[in-house]
Amino acid sequence: MKKISATAINALKKALATVYWYKSDLRSFLYHTISNKQILSYLDWNDYKRNICSRLVDLLVKNEEKTQNDLLKLVYEISNMNDFSHLKQLDDGADKVKNAKEAVAALRKVSKGHLEQIKEQEEIENRRKKVFEEQIAKTAVREKLEEVKNDFYALISSNDPQKRGFQLEKLLKDLFNLFDLDSNLNYS
Repeated sequence: MKKISATAINALKKALATVYWYKSDLRSFLYHTISNKQILSYLDWNDYKRNICSRLVDLLVKNEEKTQNDLLKLVYEISNMNDFSHLKQLDDGADKVKNAKEAVAALRKVSKGHLEQIKEQEEIENRRKKVFEEQIAKTAVREKLEEVKNDFYALISSNDPQKRGFQLEKLLKDLFNLFDLDSNLNYS
């Protein structure tokens, strides 16, 4: 995976510092976005918001081989922000919204390649999950068919006709259920 450019890092710091006015909102956003929560423990929440954001991004960049996913997720989440209504309510809200929109647009512009890479990775992961689930489903169907086949062999080797009848009913019900067909075993 390619490293994030210095221009994108600076744009991320600026955007992160402008999209949330209150530290509690910023902290909540970071807590829900970053998977490595230990990094958040290195931040001094009594410091200025801009310093907190700068320190966080610097920590992520310093350990980029381990934290690149969190760094990219921050870029992705902030780049996808479109609603800044939480800033409108503040004093000079219109200016704060304008600054946040400009910072997010600048981040989007300089991180376009990384955002495409993230999207591509998500698509690959989704395809992998789909194939895995299909394989599991096919395996489960094959295993159940094998079980029904073994039940059938046991059924035909039985000498008790009444028992064979009950076993055949159960076997048919299992087959119907396997293929999501409605089975009605009330033969009386």
